[in-house]
Amino acid sequence: MLINNNITYSYLSMQEILTGYEKYDESGSNISIAMSIEEIEVSMRDRDPEKYGDFDEVLAKVELTLRLMRIPEYKKRARLFDLVYHAMRFIDDVVDGDTKPPLPLSDRKSLVESIMFADISEIRNPLYREMILEIQEIWKNLWVYDEMMKGISQIIISMKFDLDRIMDTDKVRSRDDLEENFHKMDIIGTIAGTAIIFWIDPRESIPLITPLWEACRVMYNLRDFWEDIVADLINIPRESLDIFGISMSDIDSVKESGKQIDYAKLPESIKQWMRSEIQKIDELLDTHQKNMEQNIRFSDNKKILQWYRNLILKKLVFPKTYTNEIFERIPRILEDIWSENLQLHNF
Repeated sequence: MLINNNITYSYLSMQEILTGYEKYDESGSNISIAMSIEEIEVSMRDRDPEKYGDFDEVLAKVELTLRLMRIPEYKKRARLFDLVYHAMRFIDDVVDGDTKPPLPLSDRKSLVESIMFADISEIRNPLYREMILEIQEIWKNLWVYDEMMKGISQIIISMKFDLDRIMDTDKVRSRDDLEENFHKMDIIGTIAGTAIIFWIDPRESIPLITPLWEACRVMYNLRDFWEDIVADLINIPRESLDIFGISMSDIDSVKESGKQIDYAKLPESIKQWMRSEIQKIDELLDTHQKNMEQNIRFSDNKKILQWYRNLILKKLVFPKTYTNEIFERIPRILEDIWSENLQLHNF
């Protein structure tokens, strides 16, 4: 949620916008966050069991991981991680039209704007209101309110950017616009927020972790290529369309195929762009491996614990959360778009 003192919205008298994720307790009057989160997770797994199933396992082990790493207030931090993830997933599903049924574009816009520019009482969805209330309470208890507010605000701005693209007749954006958007979502929002929850010093950790997350972002764009195109999100920069000769007819041919994913049948122009993106992942992973020769600093700066926590991060958290998926998915894509001229170190 963002606060903008120069804009006033009056949603209090307006009708709630419901998504189908809202579940209530036995009284029927109070939102059950637990039951609603379960509904979100069921929807995610139904859409893509492989994509979301593995991350469900990661979420389930966050509390244990924080406890093993001897991070203070680990239960509150794990709860915060869970709530923030599902609150952002909720908004993302609204924006991308993944709720059942998809909300009309006008309702998506109204709901996202009520989250961005209104106080909590004016948010037009009862589930998100309840989640953000609990999230803010934990922020205050952990003394991380301002830092977490900045991160979550940037993620919401990024998702609003996507919604604007979906609604715009011109779906294409420049490389600078896309990179700025991903920076808000991935670096300022996700990495910084996760670092705070894991009690990592964000000033020193963010430069070290950024290449890994950038590699993940490129992988996500390739992994979700069909899903994004169907949702009217083109994550190929305008400059790359020109460089690789990708026409809107090429894009339309992907959209017309629906979600029948088949990289081998992509137009050659899009395959060439994908090869260049995989080359970029390869280079970013090389940088990440060099960065991991250094230790990531935690807020208490205790030497023995620093070594122990870094061991868990590098051997368990990063592989389970990031690198394993890269090494599993990219080779499968490469099988269909391979070029003998492509020189890689990591695949």
